[in-house]
Amino acid sequence: DDPAAAAEMGDSMFDYTLPPGYTEEGAVNMGIMKMLMITPGSNSTQMIMLMQLPAIMGVGADNYRDQMLQQMQNQYGSEYSMELISQETRTIRGEEVAVYYFEGTDTQSGYDMRMMVTSFIPGNSGQVMVMIMGPSMGWDQTLVNNFLNSIQ
Repeated sequence: DDPAAAAEMGDSMFDYTLPPGYTEEGAVNMGIMKMLMITPGSNSTQMIMLMQLPAIMGVGADNYRDQMLQQMQNQYGSEYSMELISQETRTIRGEEVAVYYFEGTDTQSGYDMRMMVTSFIPGNSGQVMVMIMGPSMGWDQTLVNNFLNSIQ
């Protein structure tokens, strides 16, 4: 993984502030779809993933949320069984964005997991979905809120 290329990809999506100790670790450019992995230092276990698609694609968020989850499972060698537990709406970049919270289990480790995923947010060169995932125990909602609020 190339952190410099990952940071460049993140900059092309939209402006945001990394949580303390986090770095853009890896990027995958699949032509029409781009994915960025933002990983924590030793102070957190929550990982952030951004996925961008061209704005012209009228796509359902559910399919791409599933693809992001699959990519994360491939990256870390885990499988997750997740259920929707709550939903809210917040304004990001001047648009109403749905924010979904899921809970479930990492089927390999048995850990209880939590995941936050947004609907698509208009980005600089496409539409971007944000996913944050980590263990339920120690979930840092302030980190989630601060990251979402930092998106410009």
